Amino acid sequence: MRTRKRLLIWLLIAIMLLIPISASAASARTPQAILRLTFDDTQANCSVLITGNYATDLISVTMELKQGSKTIDTWSSSEYGILSLVETAPAEKNKTYTLFVTYSINGVTRPTISNTQLNY
Repeated sequence: MRTRKRLLIWLLIAIMLLIPISASAASARTPQAILRLTFDDTQANCSVLITGNYATDLISVTMELKQGSKTIDTWSSSEYGILSLVETAPAEKNKTYTLFVTYSINGVTRPTISNTQLNY
């Protein structure tokens, strides 16, 4: 009887050792890009927050502020895992501006996103 218990215990230990366990135990996130365009009088506040699937994902972004076909300013950045880019630019009252964000995760280009707002 004792031998059976010992055999059962060793068998359970062996099975537990054979089960693969992830060292990082990290779960995947869904990639997201959140972009924001607001105004403080004659200043445009431009921001984007992008998350990758994993903390090791390389995110590259270009953010461009336009008024009609005229480019006001362009900014670029790269980061791993999560990227936050916050910038400001001059903005005239009663004009419409569009913020464009083009980004890639691990070299895979994602669709361009944009936000259009009127500076009251």
